[in-house]
Amino acid sequence: MWWNVYVAVILCLHLLDFVYRYHALERSASIEHNVPTKIHASRAVHLRSATKLSASGVTIESAQVSSSHSVLKLSFSKGVLRIPPLLISDYTETLFINLLAHEHLSPNYRDYFTSYVFLMAQLIESEGDLQLLEKKGIIHNELGSRGDVSKLFSNIAKQFVLTDFFYSELCNEIEAYADSTWRRHIQVLKERYFSNPWATLSVFAATILLLLTFMQTFYTALSYYQGGPPK
Repeated sequence: MWWNVYVAVILCLHLLDFVYRYHALERSASIEHNVPTKIHASRAVHLRSATKLSASGVTIESAQVSSSHSVLKLSFSKGVLRIPPLLISDYTETLFINLLAHEHLSPNYRDYFTSYVFLMAQLIESEGDLQLLEKKGIIHNELGSRGDVSKLFSNIAKQFVLTDFFYSELCNEIEAYADSTWRRHIQVLKERYFSNPWATLSVFAATILLLLTFMQTFYTALSYYQGGPPK
């Protein structure tokens, strides 16, 4: 929003501080009511990777954003995890390292960007996770190598200590949804039988054939018991 830009410009100490304030102001407005979880190691952040969430029935989408969006503003509602798009370029790793260092060295700043990096490190564990997020329009990879990008957030996370995790409530909601067994079964059915129009048509045709066979068997049995065996 324009107000966040105005405040960031007025209060910023330098260009890096402007970038930090711009994103943090937008994000903090939506999570200040949440109580952050106190943790001291990356292993305390628990969230399945993107491919595992998808296999568990969680839908992952790119968040609809305006020109003044914050990359920190993730949301989860009705089984849909929405993540703001992020451009990965030659400067992304350096930018995030500087943002996290600035966050940790400033006594009045909270672990917003650190929480984001640790969360993304959980979501992207492999090249398959990255490929899924690229397909969804969330990650725009200008580096080319998926191997390098898939390790980017985990490499950054190893250099910092996360104290206040601001996405704990979000992760708990996602994990609770993904733990629902029936949703996993539905997702398997979708992937196996409804992944493309031809597969859907085959399932429909097989269902009709099975129904007709059942009806034929039923009426044959009914005819037998009502009038005796056919002559």
